[in-house]
Amino acid sequence: MDKKDKRKSERVAINKTLKIKSCDLHEKEGLLVTLISVNLSENGISFESTQPYDIGTHYIIRFTGRDKKLYDIRIEIIRVKEVITHTQYNIGAKFLETDADKIKRFIE
Repeated sequence: MDKKDKRKSERVAINKTLKIKSCDLHEKEGLLVTLISVNLSENGISFESTQPYDIGTHYIIRFTGRDKKLYDIRIEIIRVKEVITHTQYNIGAKFLETDADKIKRFIE
C-alpha cells in the first residue's frame, strides 16, 4: 500500500452490481437504486453514482452473494468526489457493521 494512503486496510478492486436504500423512515419504503462498486475493503466500499450522497448519511447496500442470497450491510457516506461535473460521482462509505462473512460474500 502507498505510504501516502492513510486508509486502515487494503482495497480490492471489484466491479459488482449493488443496490442502495436510505435508512430514513420518511423515504419511500423499498426504493432501491442500482450502483456499481469500485473497490472494497474490510472497513468500507467505494461506488460510482450519477447523484451525490450527503456525507454522514446512513444507507443500506444490498447485494447478491455467490449463494444467490441477498445480503444487506449498513454504511455511512464519508466521501463524495465529483468525477464529471453534475454527472458522475465516486462515493466512499464505511461499514457500520463489520460482519466479515457478509463482506466475504460480496467479494466472491
